[in-house]
Amino acid sequence: MRKLSFLLSALVFLVNPGLGCGGGPSSFQFGEAEMRAAVDGRWRISWSVAGGASSTVTVQISGATEDWDSGVDSAMRSAGRHSFVRSAAACESRSFFVKSAAACMDDTRMSLRVVYVSGDSIYQPGPSEAILWVSGFEFQTGDLQLVFGPAQDPTLASSTLANINIRPNGTVVGTQGSLPGVDVHQVTVTAEHVSP
Repeated sequence: MRKLSFLLSALVFLVNPGLGCGGGPSSFQFGEAEMRAAVDGRWRISWSVAGGASSTVTVQISGATEDWDSGVDSAMRSAGRHSFVRSAAACESRSFFVKSAAACMDDTRMSLRVVYVSGDSIYQPGPSEAILWVSGFEFQTGDLQLVFGPAQDPTLASSTLANINIRPNGTVVGTQGSLPGVDVHQVTVTAEHVSP
């Protein structure tokens, strides 16, 4: 009887090594609608250098419109096969329209559609990258990350960055950013969700 119990336990572990180690996609307490509500609308972002110049841009942000997927499930689908032995992922990660890097962290990322509205022409045609990133199972705050600059520059040395920490209602909690060729400690970023 003990031998049968051990074999049955081993078989269950092989089929689902994560059994009892987490809740799966249903563990997330928010979804696409809550993320969209936080960022959709018009945003005004300004960068200023201590004792120097400043620049401002106004953009219209909306969530992308494709289906989201979980990192584990999409990896299985992209491999084009189903496996009898499930992944032993220790944490959950899902992406709304962004390819997942499968880091060991419970997070959600949603790529954003951003359209230049007005402001300094150096920010046209708009960000080369825009993502809303929320860490954890609950959306208490998230990071709205915008990169203005050449998409071909992997070092971001020639890019203007804005990282805006927001609440689910779009309220700005904090900001960080950088400008090309300027010490990051000399840059102040302000952001405002002008209209939903």
